Amino acid sequence: MLYNILYLNHSGNFSGSQKSLTYLLKNIKREKYNPIILTQRGPSNKEFQKLNIKQIKVLGLPQFDNTNFGYYRGWRWLILIREFFYFIIAFVGLIQVKVYTKNIHIVHFNEITISYMLAPITKYLFPNAKIIVHVRSIQNQQPKLVVKVLSRFVDKFIDHYICIDASVRNSLNLSEKNISIIHNGFELNNIKITKAKKGDQIVFGMLNNFVPNKGILEFIKAIKIFVDSGYTAKFLIAGNSIKRSAFIRILLEYFNISQDVRYHAEKLITELSLTKYIKINDFTYDINSFYNKIDVICFPSSLNAPGRPVFEAAFYKIPSIVAVSNPTSDTIIDKYTGLCIKDNSPSSIFKALKYYVENPEKIGYFGNNAYNLVKDNYTANSNAIKTMKLYNESLFKTERFK
Repeated sequence: MLYNILYLNHSGNFSGSQKSLTYLLKNIKREKYNPIILTQRGPSNKEFQKLNIKQIKVLGLPQFDNTNFGYYRGWRWLILIREFFYFIIAFVGLIQVKVYTKNIHIVHFNEITISYMLAPITKYLFPNAKIIVHVRSIQNQQPKLVVKVLSRFVDKFIDHYICIDASVRNSLNLSEKNISIIHNGFELNNIKITKAKKGDQIVFGMLNNFVPNKGILEFIKAIKIFVDSGYTAKFLIAGNSIKRSAFIRILLEYFNISQDVRYHAEKLITELSLTKYIKINDFTYDINSFYNKIDVICFPSSLNAPGRPVFEAAFYKIPSIVAVSNPTSDTIIDKYTGLCIKDNSPSSIFKALKYYVENPEKIGYFGNNAYNLVKDNYTANSNAIKTMKLYNESLFKTERFK
C-alpha cells in the first residue's frame, strides 16, 4: 500500500530546515510513501521540484513563534495580523490538497511554529491522519499564560514530536513520551574536501540567512575588537537576505517587526573600516566551495544552540564557535569539537577568535573530533530510516503514543 504524507513547509527560502526536509525526501522509500508538499513560494520550490514531488505553493503559512528568540513581546504581537491572513491562504491550500487526494495518512509539519494554527484545522480536514511535528528551535522557557493555554490545546491534536537534538527536546515543555530525537541529516556523497591550502591566515566563516538572531552584527563588532587588538585573519560571510525599499525597511524596523541585517552589516563594516578583512557573499548552493575556503565556522546566534552550519562544517573536519550556555554532548563538546561561548556578545566572540589564532593546532584536533561526532548521528540515510520507522509505527497505532 502507498501511504500519502503531507509535508507543511513554512518558508520558501532554502535554509536549514528546508535542506533537512530535502535530504529526508531524497531518502524515504517512494515505493511506500508518497510525499506531497504544501509550501510557501520561494527558492526551495526548485529543490523540491528536482525530487519530482507534488507541490501546492501558497503565499505563506501562518506561524506562531514561541522560540527562545522570536517569541512575541511589545510591537511584535502585530506580526499576528499577517499570520491570520496567511491562515486563510493556508486553509485554501489545504482544501486543494484534499481535492488532490482525499486520503492523507500522515501530516508532517516541518516546524512547530506552523502547527499552532494549522494542526487543529488539518486534523479536521484529515481526521484519520497522524500528525507529526518537527521541532527545530529551542522554545521559550517562560511563555505567557495565553501561550501555555494555546500549546496545551494544540498538543491534543499532535501524535508525535521530532526534536533535532537534546537541547531542543529539553526546551519543549511537555513530559509525554511521544517525543523522539532525530538529528538533522546530511548527504555524505555531496561532500568533497579539496584539502587546498587556504593561505597563511586563518579564515573564519559564517553561513546564515541575514536575520537578527544569527548574531552577524555582533560578529562584525567582535572582528573590530580582534583587529584593534593586533590580530590578523580573514572573514567570510555568506547568506540570503530579503531586499526591501528604504521606506519598508525603516517602517518594519520602527515597529520591531523585521530588520534588514545585510544593510546594517555592510554599513557597519564600512563604519568600522573592516572592508579589507571581511567579505560578504550571497548565499551559495555550492557548500563545497564555501567550506573548503574556511578553517573555522562561526555560529554566534541568539538561539542558544548549534545550527545546521556547525554540523555541516563538521563533515569537512572544520571546528566551530557556538554561542550556547548548556551544550548537549550530541551537538558540541566545548574545547573538544569546538568552542562554546556563554553568549553572543562581541567580547565573547572575540575571545574565541583569539583562542584559535593563538592555538592554531587546535583547529585540526577539534575538527577531527567534530567529524567523529557527526558521522554516526547526522547522516541523511540513517536519520531517514529512523523517521520512516516512526511513520510506520504511527500508521499502525490507533491511539496516541504513550
